[in-house]
Amino acid sequence: AQTACHYDAYGTNAVAQLWGRKRWVLYPPGCRGMYPTRVPYEESTVYSSVCIDDPDAMLHPDHDITDSVEVVLEPGDV
Repeated sequence: AQTACHYDAYGTNAVAQLWGRKRWVLYPPGCRGMYPTRVPYEESTVYSSVCIDDPDAMLHPDHDITDSVEVVLEPGDV
């Protein structure tokens, strides 16, 4: 499964990886060039219109992937 790049506006999350692997691409707070957008009637999450796996420099010229850190969680990681 894949989740679009987003941040949750309601606070802190905790993750426990029980099975399989999950790749996270993390950006620092306030990172420029994420092109935030919201889904109607969904007020707790702000999505990025940038496709993180294949960013389009013409569509999102301010996006800078060098600001990111990639983390892969394995089974048992918290």
